[in-house]
Amino acid sequence: MITEFQRLSQASLLEHIDTVGAVKFTIRNIVCTGTRNELSETERLEVGAICTDAVATLLMPLMSFLPPLRVGEKVVMFAGPGVKGQTLRIGAILQDQLAITLTMQDIQK
Repeated sequence: MITEFQRLSQASLLEHIDTVGAVKFTIRNIVCTGTRNELSETERLEVGAICTDAVATLLMPLMSFLPPLRVGEKVVMFAGPGVKGQTLRIGAILQDQLAITLTMQDIQK
């Protein structure tokens, strides 16, 4: 059962995604919406211990995937303002009760 706090938090996350510029992408041929954050060189070094060749993070509302998402799966980004269409690979997955944050790797490296 979803609590009032979770409902409000989810609505806030969706508003945040719309405000900062939502991007569309597919995971397992499912169209999703989230926020893409390009990593700076400093951030790449910080993430580097977990995920080599990290290029971006992708924040999306919590969704249920069966089987659960795995490192190495491909994510196809749609082209849009400020985002080029490309295929990336999941390098790390962080999940809480509201959202999933994926650290993305360049599939070409």
